[in-house]
Amino acid sequence: MPDLSHNEQDALYKHWRWRIFFITWLAYAGFYLTRKSFAVAKADLARPEVLGLSLGDMSWMDFSYAAAYAAGQFAWGMCGDRFGTRRVILYGMMGSVLTAIFMGASSLVIMLGILFCFQGVCQSTGWAPLTKNIGNFFAQKERGRMMGFWCTNYALGGVIASALAGFAIEWGGQNRLAAYQPGQPPVLAEVIKVATSQGRDVATAEVIHGQLLITHATTLSPTAAADALAGLFQDAQQNVHARAAALRGLHALNEPRFDESLKAALQSKDAALKRRVEDLQKQIEKKKNRDVTSDSPKPVEERLKKVNQQTAQALWGMLGWRYAFWVPAAVLLCIWGLFVWLQRNRPQDVGLPAIEEYKGEARAVLTGDTQKEEAEEGTWPLIWQVMSNRMVQLLSAVYLLLKPARYLILFWSPLYVNEKLGTGAAESGIIGSLFELAGPLGVLLGGYLSDKVFGARRMPVAVIGLMVVAVVLLGFNALPETKVALGSAFFFVGFFLYMPDSLVAGTAALDFGTRKGAGTAAGMINGFGSIGAIVGVTLPGILSGMLSEDADIWYYIFPGLGVSLVIAAVLLLPKWNALPVTEKTA
Repeated sequence: MPDLSHNEQDALYKHWRWRIFFITWLAYAGFYLTRKSFAVAKADLARPEVLGLSLGDMSWMDFSYAAAYAAGQFAWGMCGDRFGTRRVILYGMMGSVLTAIFMGASSLVIMLGILFCFQGVCQSTGWAPLTKNIGNFFAQKERGRMMGFWCTNYALGGVIASALAGFAIEWGGQNRLAAYQPGQPPVLAEVIKVATSQGRDVATAEVIHGQLLITHATTLSPTAAADALAGLFQDAQQNVHARAAALRGLHALNEPRFDESLKAALQSKDAALKRRVEDLQKQIEKKKNRDVTSDSPKPVEERLKKVNQQTAQALWGMLGWRYAFWVPAAVLLCIWGLFVWLQRNRPQDVGLPAIEEYKGEARAVLTGDTQKEEAEEGTWPLIWQVMSNRMVQLLSAVYLLLKPARYLILFWSPLYVNEKLGTGAAESGIIGSLFELAGPLGVLLGGYLSDKVFGARRMPVAVIGLMVVAVVLLGFNALPETKVALGSAFFFVGFFLYMPDSLVAGTAALDFGTRKGAGTAAGMINGFGSIGAIVGVTLPGILSGMLSEDADIWYYIFPGLGVSLVIAAVLLLPKWNALPVTEKTA
């Protein structure tokens, strides 16, 4: 490239800075599309008529994902420093797309778990190399604000991914369900014919037929609907899923025949029906406290409409859960193409000077306080110097304590909301995603405060955010079980938790790992954080196995997460004024 004038260099640098910012932001947000699919699909995959995943099944799957993700963070951070961002991201993103496609095609629990584990490996390629890419184009004195904007990628990415996966389920389910509903009431032979054309067996067709009978019954007058549901429950030849759903409909209508039918079901010799009805009993008991404080009972027509909607959502989930994997994979494939076209690793790759030279900034060094010579970029000695740095090690310990809270909410909030409020897949995903929706606001404020108020010091903002979230989590179980209360709480927690999360894992990793070792530092900090994430994603399953069936696991989980954040804040307090050592101050 020929020599450039000062103005030409400024223009070209500005072009490449914003181009890199855009494509790396989009790339990491895109990784969330295939990361969140399983979390959103959980509510439907747990249905006995789909795959019947238990809480334990989901926990070991989440554990395998988190373990692979943690190990991958260490490895891919080093690879980002050794081989550059471009190569690592392109392989990892394509692997994520293909894995999501295979997950959507799977019908075996064990295969779904293996694929989700491999998805963890693919997902772990994203953060550290992309963070290094940003560090190559933006200077330390502006990183708080720029990383504040950039770190909105994983907050907004999670919100968009949850909504996309939830609506993909409903869209796919509605389209597939439309083929079953030309006539009313549904005829079993016709349902079997359509189900066979969609690759489903007769047993599955019978389940669909039973659910269709309920949706049909709930469009009738209240008296006719109650008679139809009672008749469906009494039909011993009908499948267990439809009979249990009919019983649920009778309860929703306050039908006098419910108590008699419930007693008959509990005394039934059909073990599967008995289990389903016992589960229904537990759900009714959990809702009693909420019902006591609710307004007067809704009109019967409204209750019929709700039963119809819940049954339709069950059918959408049964028929469309695979789309939660396929649609996000298609979108991520488009982002992969954009990354090929737009991304470059360093300013030097397009004929521009290094960022410190361009901005006239002293370069941060890893060994300024040890009298050792800093190794060359991309070498194993430099990687070891990063991993031996005391500040990088402290940030790793803090992130280990911070990340259980973020990942538990990230992975379990849709199911938690579904359990507490009885909402469908899309609505549960959206309410839970208010946690992530608040994230960008907290990240932006945290970056601005760290640059402008605290003079590029990241620790004060991190400590404040950690303490605020700790207080909220310690009192989380006292919140009313309403959409407004839970949604607001998730939003508030997200605002203050993403603030220290982005500073510790992003901005501070770049500052103290330095531009030359940013990949390794970000990978190490996130690797330890991901070990903490393993605790977060598996904690519900572990506690459900340890405690009695009637115990509320969330009563123990949220206070435990609060204590962990308090410890993290205490560890950071001595480093309140810490700044990276530079060549001028070494």
